[in-house]
Amino acid sequence: MKYNKKSKLKLATAALLMGGLFNAQAFSLNDYFPKDDANDDMAQEAPAENAATTQQAKPAETYKMGRAEQYDQWILQCAESTTSGNEKCNLIHQLVNDKKQQIVKIEVLKQGANNLMLFHLPMGTYLPAGAVLIVGEGAYKMPITVCMPAGCKAKLALDWNLNQKLKREDKAIVQLLNVNQKQKINIEFSLMGFSNGSKEIK
Repeated sequence: MKYNKKSKLKLATAALLMGGLFNAQAFSLNDYFPKDDANDDMAQEAPAENAATTQQAKPAETYKMGRAEQYDQWILQCAESTTSGNEKCNLIHQLVNDKKQQIVKIEVLKQGANNLMLFHLPMGTYLPAGAVLIVGEGAYKMPITVCMPAGCKAKLALDWNLNQKLKREDKAIVQLLNVNQKQKINIEFSLMGFSNGSKEIK
């Protein structure tokens, strides 16, 4: 099935106007590398009665903005630990309208042994329907987990099969249901650069 990219993006932009446009959000380490609550707990002072047997807690690991590399339509954005020097790198692709306002942002990050694909979606969509990722002939349903003034989020674990499909295809579609529950919104995005960029996620 062929999709007309220009018309679909116009449709998505129209839906955004119905639901309320929102400004593009700057990359924030707090969004992508949040503090670990467990580390915060460890950083608290141990009770006096356990002081003799408790080792000094390590400070919570913090990150600073690091290198960024372009992989065709995708950007590898890294952050560097201020304590260990280790890197965390996410792969990001963003679609904006003519006014440079964000329509959708797709981010791939490391989660355990596999990667996680995170979608930053526009407001004005019917939440119970969730979102659908369409890659080739496959369709993968995703729940919308949270909505904030900047937009909503959906996520999908990338198993080996789906990851290979994303590497083989040139484009994919994230499908939403308009708030009127009648109109499907197909937002096409490029996968050019995904294959090489995904090798650097860590």
